[in-house]
Amino acid sequence: LNGLPGLIIIAQDEKNEGGYIFTTQKEVKYTPIKNQNRSGTCWSYSGTGFLECELLRLGKGEYDLSDMWIVKKAYSDKADIYVRMHGNFNFGAGGAFIDVFNVIQKYGIMPEEIFVGNEYGTDLPVHAELDAILKAYLDAVITNPNKKLTTAWKRGYDAVLTAYLGE
Repeated sequence: LNGLPGLIIIAQDEKNEGGYIFTTQKEVKYTPIKNQNRSGTCWSYSGTGFLECELLRLGKGEYDLSDMWIVKKAYSDKADIYVRMHGNFNFGAGGAFIDVFNVIQKYGIMPEEIFVGNEYGTDLPVHAELDAILKAYLDAVITNPNKKLTTAWKRGYDAVLTAYLGE
């Protein structure tokens, strides 16, 4: 439909011998669709996609926001809560749509060209290994037989995130 990206709402005007004739009633522009692949991060992709579309709608231009910047910061914050709650908090892949806004409010946002969030040798996100390592790491921290947190646990955790997602 004219090769333009956007959601197009079309009304059927009439039928003639050649078929139906349609006219565009409303076109909503959107940014290119991204592939979250096997990352459990639909919440981040949908949230950043929504913001990119809102920026277009408001006439602020087209932006490609980093989904994985949001993921890295949200996973770091989620680890604090998991440890503070001694493991009595859901920890795993995923998050919530609101996490996107919470991260942006606390840390800001990065463009995709600056923070791709893929430092582990695949073209598309594959987070099974990362998710398993993060959970095992935190479980080791909370079951420490000394019953006292070290001063290094969070730096170590964030270093794992950095190794997989980037600086």
